[in-house]
Amino acid sequence: IARERHLSLNGEELAAIREYFSKRDPEREKLGLRGMTDVELEVLAQTWSEHCKHKIFNAEVRDGRGNLFEGIGSAEVESVFETFIRKPALELKARLPWVVSILEDNAGVVKFNDSWLYTLKWESHNSPSAIDPFGGAYTGIVGVYRDPMGTGRGGRIIAGFWSFYVGSPSYDGELAPRIHPRHMLEGVRRGVEAGGNRSGNPTIFGFTYFHNSFIGKPYIGVGASSLIPAKVMDEPGWVKRIRPGDLAIVVGGRVGIDGIHGATESSTEGGSHISSLHVQMGDAYMQKKVQDFIVEARDEGLFTAIQDFGAGGISSAFGELAEFTNGIELELSNHPAKYPGLHPWQIMVSESQERMAIVAAPEKLGRLRELAKKHDVELSVIGKFTDSGYLKVFYRGKPCACIRMDFLHNGPRYRLTASWKTPEERGLREPELEDVPGLLVKMLARENIASFNYIVRQFDHEVQGGSVIKPLVGVGQDVHSDASVLRPLLDSWRGLAFSAASNPLYGLIDTYHMALCSFDEAVRRVVAVGADPARIAMNDNFGWPSVLSGNAEAEYRFAQLVRAAKGVADGMRGYGAPCISGKDSMFLEAWVPLKKGGEKKVAALPLVQMSAAAVVEDVRRCKTLDPKEEGELVYLLGETRNELGGSEFYALMGVTGRNVPRVDVKRS
Repeated sequence: IARERHLSLNGEELAAIREYFSKRDPEREKLGLRGMTDVELEVLAQTWSEHCKHKIFNAEVRDGRGNLFEGIGSAEVESVFETFIRKPALELKARLPWVVSILEDNAGVVKFNDSWLYTLKWESHNSPSAIDPFGGAYTGIVGVYRDPMGTGRGGRIIAGFWSFYVGSPSYDGELAPRIHPRHMLEGVRRGVEAGGNRSGNPTIFGFTYFHNSFIGKPYIGVGASSLIPAKVMDEPGWVKRIRPGDLAIVVGGRVGIDGIHGATESSTEGGSHISSLHVQMGDAYMQKKVQDFIVEARDEGLFTAIQDFGAGGISSAFGELAEFTNGIELELSNHPAKYPGLHPWQIMVSESQERMAIVAAPEKLGRLRELAKKHDVELSVIGKFTDSGYLKVFYRGKPCACIRMDFLHNGPRYRLTASWKTPEERGLREPELEDVPGLLVKMLARENIASFNYIVRQFDHEVQGGSVIKPLVGVGQDVHSDASVLRPLLDSWRGLAFSAASNPLYGLIDTYHMALCSFDEAVRRVVAVGADPARIAMNDNFGWPSVLSGNAEAEYRFAQLVRAAKGVADGMRGYGAPCISGKDSMFLEAWVPLKKGGEKKVAALPLVQMSAAAVVEDVRRCKTLDPKEEGELVYLLGETRNELGGSEFYALMGVTGRNVPRVDVKRS
């Protein structure tokens, strides 16, 4: 059943579901439900998916060889997330007054000034982009906009970001990918261009990273930031409030079969078995209307909570909001459909785009309908919140799901073994250096060093009028800036700096240093343009091949993941910069056809992308990296060590090395 329906449930999870539905339940019996329905099975598969529940990050960790933290200190691990992400982030929140909300909403929230807050969120859209680069990236960028839009009482988008990890555009090796990296790059570029430019939001920062390990499944990162009022009708603007009896309302697009199983199909390796149905169909013009509606309705205090329709559609949006009251009743037939013939389970889990869930008291419905008509968006009441302890779903009055809330949100927990192999055990060594004729030209021609300004030029970074430091600088505006800076409020000189950094090749040596170097680089980037180093908020994004196959390679990959997470934790504590939000994307691998016939599994390099945002007190004092006058002096601060391992120079020579760059946070 799990294979046929693309559910990505394992044997233990299926057994738990079977046991649950084999027991008598008075509430189900009242509704006349016998056995498990397809709606219930699909809802549980979505809710328990790796994409939604982050089961690997929350797994019990066993040190398989007793050397997991060799050379980097020690740690008592409850889980990767609790020990290395949540705990240090909350420690910092407790002593940093400018941090408002961490790891508890769709995006992290920090103070911008006394009246406004800003958010930061990055995620990825890898699986749909691997099938349909344009559609996957398009719905990725507009989808990540909805996270900051759906944070607290609702935000107005002020910036979008991107990162493309794909194979070499000039690849001509043994693999015959269904979509060549050159077409993959152009497709995702066009997707972000269409989604960002058409929605009226500036796309202000991003980068490319080329490595042929991403031919199997690319990593397509997208990010966004929004502004939220510190107060909405005298209540905190970052706090959702829901009470029993409040209405469950959908505003925006209609539901269709596009985007079905996005949560579950992205929770497995790629290949020909992945369906194109999980790719959503985006409509940025509709989303712009929805955003304008949300801002006006928010400012009038017409709703008290908002949520995006993420992976799982109605199931995820209202299934998560129902935790506030411990119950909800939904009538699926009230949701407008793109066309007739949809099954109830399809309506329940489809991720069709441009929809937002809002929660309002019944007496606010009339004014909400007026605003929806004004902004030309559809608004439908599909249920009400309860305190029954159950998710109850109906279709045309007939029951099709009744699941206890405590079971819905508490699936079985993974237990995973991490077996670390040191660089010495893997045979890594420092090479003998030799002269390379034409070295400078060869280095400048490398794809990860050469300019990708033609991509940046397709993205509108000037819309909304707040751009200060542009994505491109220099005389010809063809040099990539360290970070971008904007003024989100045009009556103030206070600004925000945004950057990101990633060094996947370092992970071939040690993922701990890879993660910490990426953290350090993202921090230095925003500081370089003039941001306050004491007000930096971070976002961590992990992209990883599978750690679940049960072999020695999987155990080593999990050890890499644990060490990388410790690098993020040490970065947070060392720089006093909390990760206010983040995302992990597992299963970055896929079966790829070979030119000679057959298939080969290609696993991507593990990566940790660290993103940074920071307040700039006065944007008129910002600095760009380009020299301003002939004859100016250049200074080098800090020391240069024998740390070329994982560098582009070594990659040019065809070697990895062993001495990876190491960050000393105390000296930094």
